[in-house]
Amino acid sequence: MSLAPYALDKGTVTSAVDTLAAFRETFRSPILRRTVAVLAIILGLLAVGSRSTSLGAADLTRNDFTLDYASAKALLHGNDPYDSMSHLVHYLGANAPYYEPPEFDSRSVHPPFHIAIVTPLTALPYRVARIIWLLLMAGCSGLAVGMLIRTLGVSRRWSVVTGIGVLALPIFQKDLVYGQSNGLLLLLLVLAWHSLKKDSQRAAGLSLGIAAAVKLFPVLMVVPLIRERRWRALGWMVGTAAVLSAAGALAVGITASREFIKPATSANFAFWRAAPMNLSLPGVAYRWLTRSRWRPLGLNLPSVAAVLAFALIALCIVAMFKTPSRLSGRYWATMPLLLLATPLVWDNYLVLIAPILIAGVIGSSNRVLVMISLAVLAIGIPPGLPSPPPLVPDVAQVLGYALPTYALIVVAASEWRRDRAEPVYSV
Repeated sequence: MSLAPYALDKGTVTSAVDTLAAFRETFRSPILRRTVAVLAIILGLLAVGSRSTSLGAADLTRNDFTLDYASAKALLHGNDPYDSMSHLVHYLGANAPYYEPPEFDSRSVHPPFHIAIVTPLTALPYRVARIIWLLLMAGCSGLAVGMLIRTLGVSRRWSVVTGIGVLALPIFQKDLVYGQSNGLLLLLLVLAWHSLKKDSQRAAGLSLGIAAAVKLFPVLMVVPLIRERRWRALGWMVGTAAVLSAAGALAVGITASREFIKPATSANFAFWRAAPMNLSLPGVAYRWLTRSRWRPLGLNLPSVAAVLAFALIALCIVAMFKTPSRLSGRYWATMPLLLLATPLVWDNYLVLIAPILIAGVIGSSNRVLVMISLAVLAIGIPPGLPSPPPLVPDVAQVLGYALPTYALIVVAASEWRRDRAEPVYSV
């Protein structure tokens, strides 16, 4: 089978080389290059170091890792890992007060396999485990970006510099602050892409299967595999996700797994679906067609919102199959549409757009709207907006919180550009 969809072709290499040549011309001075490299490394390391050493009480516990740690600790003690946090908070220790939004007693909503991989860290005190998780995710993110940059012909040294420096971007900082696992997902996605380039379908399927077992939404990465008829990779992905999910379910117990599938997940979605911070298109439907703590006096048409949400998800999936992928290739072009289709998406998920940011810088320098959108995606939700949970004015939602959603739509639409013959990654 042809490797063209997953190989850097002549047009792509030429574009990347031209861009790199322009950068080299700008930074011809060795002193300037070293200065830029040192600054990038310092900024990246300081950004990560500041997050790991200055976590306040709220930042320390207002994140997904808090829930996962408590759930994993409960699992080791023979208790329900998907019990409400009010029953599990004591596992964090006396000096780690838990932050929780009023009116909602939260619990972990991550799959059983995700809880299982956090379990080894429960041997450590919560604060230590939290910092180690932060450093692990920072390492995964930096390694993933460095690997991607290296494929475009950048030297190993500058790939390392970029991988470290990118950690200072706001979206990576938010991902670290909120204890997410998106750094791991990004690394798995990059590893799968590298494997597909080498026609190693088993390795690609394994990486994507692990990603789908860690969180549910990467399951939509089946789309580029189907489009390219990578049936072996598809089989390995589905099989790996199924085996790991089953193993996780057995580890936490069947009853607890049922709690994850029904009460935990449905309650979490019902609470957060209309949040102004939710960047997905289904979230748009629920935000304006149902009442919530953020818009208690708005329309209340949950059935209409549900139908519209499903229609928007279907539209995104159809677009995944139909996109010409002229900017970033079929593999990475799936990502903006995947995020738009996922029912709950926060701006720290934009870490997964890093390959699109790189492709956009190389391939869309003359497109102002695309470049503005890429800048928005690098920042996420703008700072300084009215902070939930209080009532959020409609104008703040439309012109503030929704900006990353608009940017995702613009970037996804840029894949239809007719003035670009070859994508940056040709994937």
